[in-house]
Amino acid sequence: MGELSKLINIGKETEKQLNEVGINTYEELRALGAEQAWLKIQEIDESACINRLLGLEGALQGMKKTLLPDDHCLVAEADGKIVGAVWVRIMNDYGHVDDETPSFAISLCKEYRGLGLGTEMMKKMLYLLKTNGYKKASLAVQKPIMQQKCISGWGLKLSMKMKKNI
Repeated sequence: MGELSKLINIGKETEKQLNEVGINTYEELRALGAEQAWLKIQEIDESACINRLLGLEGALQGMKKTLLPDDHCLVAEADGKIVGAVWVRIMNDYGHVDDETPSFAISLCKEYRGLGLGTEMMKKMLYLLKTNGYKKASLAVQKPIMQQKCISGWGLKLSMKMKKNI
């Protein structure tokens, strides 16, 4: 057992994957951040789901992933299975603005994209955030075409542009 698997939420398999992508210490994980570490893991294991990201963030914060603050999630179901999810959490990810602004993440199974499910989930999450008193939220978008969709289709405003996309 190495250094990383001594952290909460990180078992032997996750530690092995972290090592495989070049993350061998807590300091390296902290410097990279949970989201970037998760994206690196996804490059070698596309089945690495949101729970892996939450586990990494919990490890950095020293708490179980189920106890992370300001965490909200909505899912889309079809034929009795979950086909998409949108979630927000205040965490130090690529879209981090400050400690009061939750960051968005969204994922849909490929065969359910383009049907309006993502738009509907985003609108419902924005409503949930508004009714819970949040003044703003952050969404880091990697592709310029998606920026335009988010701004026009989801009613969002571009408040800052990152110099470098990942």
